[in-house]
Amino acid sequence: MNLIERWAQSLDLGPVSNNRRFAVTFDQVRLHVLEIYPGQVAIEARICDLPTPATVRDRTIERMLKIALGRARASANHVMVDEDQSAFCLQYRLPAGSDLAELDLAVERLINDIDLWRQAL
Repeated sequence: MNLIERWAQSLDLGPVSNNRRFAVTFDQVRLHVLEIYPGQVAIEARICDLPTPATVRDRTIERMLKIALGRARASANHVMVDEDQSAFCLQYRLPAGSDLAELDLAVERLINDIDLWRQAL
């Protein structure tokens, strides 16, 4: 049983059908917990959609960069654009060999950061 399966089981979240990717919602934040390499887990969640009008998109990107720079020392989470280039996401990669307590703490911090990011935008 990998870390994702043990974590889901410890919180009684039900069975993990795909042991390399698991989605769950906490406090209106949809989290994706995924194994990116054997033994290494990442957690990610959507901050907001990427605006389509170029002028709004450019201002949003500029605002995101300013927030990311200001948060760099306070948070190990990092901003990224999803693979469809349609949304900004926040991601954290746990060090290889992390345990359940480290995953729990990382999830809690990411949820708190998502709330902060959404309010800031």
